[in-house]
Amino acid sequence: MPPATACPSSLGAPPAPTPPDRLSAEVRNSNLEIRNLSVPRPAPAAGALLSKPMATAYITFAQVVAGLPAGITGQLLDDTGAGTPDMDIWQQIVAAVGQEIDGKIGQRYALPLPDPLPQILLNAGFVLAAELLYQRKGFFGDSNPWFDRATAIRGTAGQQGGQPGLLDKIAAGELPLSPDLNRKRPSASVITEPTRTHSATGRLSI
Repeated sequence: MPPATACPSSLGAPPAPTPPDRLSAEVRNSNLEIRNLSVPRPAPAAGALLSKPMATAYITFAQVVAGLPAGITGQLLDDTGAGTPDMDIWQQIVAAVGQEIDGKIGQRYALPLPDPLPQILLNAGFVLAAELLYQRKGFFGDSNPWFDRATAIRGTAGQQGGQPGLLDKIAAGELPLSPDLNRKRPSASVITEPTRTHSATGRLSI
């Protein structure tokens, strides 16, 4: 099994793991779903540096709120107990995901990609963002419900016996950015995480 992936340096050191009784059961134990949403790409922040190209935003806050169980996103982005998500931290996650995806597909495609962004990259952005959200609360490796899926996206080519991931295959031209309309079976637009355990009290069960 590949070693747990550390948080990107741009996000800073993660806080101490949140005690299990601080997170609701849905954080790890409910069905997690990616939905095919048509949310416009956010505009660059005013005053952004023009000398350095901005990473593409492959995920929006509206999409992650809709895709994860109700109330979970706020908990994963709340470090103060205020009950509200820290949007500055969210923007760092969006940037980290964009840099990871652009770093791979930019080897083959001119960036930024035109709108609408390919659904395969939007799904990848969701998974990578979800993994980072859980990492912020101390869930790494197999304890992170999005670790395996994120690993399949980024690949393990840099490790002994590693394999290319979805982004590597896109960069190599092995996978198209857009689905083949002549395929016998269309691509699915929903991704789910199997239910693991349930808690009658609404608390996290490990």
